[in-house]
This record gives sequence, C-alpha cells and structure tokens, in this order.
Amino acid sequence: MTPEAFDRWLVAYGSAWEARDAGKFSAIFTDDVRYYWTPFGPPKEGREGVAAAFSGAVENQRNIRFRHEILTASETRCVARWWCELERPTTGRQVRLEGILMIVPTSDGLSAEFREWWHSEEQSG
Repeated sequence: MTPEAFDRWLVAYGSAWEARDAGKFSAIFTDDVRYYWTPFGPPKEGREGVAAAFSGAVENQRNIRFRHEILTASETRCVARWWCELERPTTGRQVRLEGILMIVPTSDGLSAEFREWWHSEEQSG
C-alpha cells in the first residue's frame, strides 16, 4: 500500500469514527479481518465482529476529533500514530487518546489484519 493509499485508509477510519458509523468503519476491512483492539485480548473477527465492537465503543462518545501521522507504509505493513479527543455525553468529561496502529493491507486497499496499542486519559470530574 502506498503512503497515499494508507492516508486515504486512515482518513476513512477517522471519518467513520467521528461519524460513529459502524457500516463505514467496517467497510475498510476485509470480510475475514482479525482486529486486535489490544495486544492481550482475542481479536474481533470479520466485519460483523468489528462493527459490533465499534458500535459498543462509540455508544458513549461524542464530538470525536481524530488525527493521524503515517510512520511507514508498504505492501505488507502500514503503521501510523494517531490522536483522538472526544466527550463522554453521560458525564461531560473530555477524553484524550493516543496510539499506534498497524494494518496488513490488501491489494484492494482494505485491512486484513488490524492491531493497535493505545492509552487514554479522561478528565476528572
């Protein structure tokens, strides 16, 4: 995957997250994707698994703002650093997240595998 194609993938990822749109989010992955949300848990499997996990995650997120920086892009691995800010509607608290993600791209611009390492900081109330 070229850096330009990876940037388009990341824009789609961030746009879907900001819109809280599980359909658009899961569409950037292959039907049989393995999505590792953390390095220790089992993967979410397939688009349906990713969409369900995503829907649950964004249920308590509003005013999402996503940014990214490409670290490397190749035919076998693409890696980016990302930042996100959002609000918890139930508490009004602001949350900051920062992480690294890695995808295994396909020739048609999707992700067959996704792994991320991230941390969050939530404003105390």
